[in-house]
Amino acid sequence: MELLRYEDIGPNREKLFRFYEEVYPNSPWLLDHSRFSWQSQQNPHLAPAKTEIWLLFDDSGEIIGQNIYILYEMSIGGEITPGY
Repeated sequence: MELLRYEDIGPNREKLFRFYEEVYPNSPWLLDHSRFSWQSQQNPHLAPAKTEIWLLFDDSGEIIGQNIYILYEMSIGGEITPGY
């Protein structure tokens, strides 16, 4: 197994969306490419050219797990701070 940060190159998005279809069959919004791009790639709080998507691959290269952190700003005690 291997845990890797997601990169939107080659077949990666296709593999990720296949994983979503299999694991979350009743969540069609996960298959919306524009929503995915907005949340995970065009988020103004991300470091340049980085995502906060982590994928767990099995030994054959198939995705068997994922975690996505969606960055945002939040207010704690009146102070703005980054959040997930």
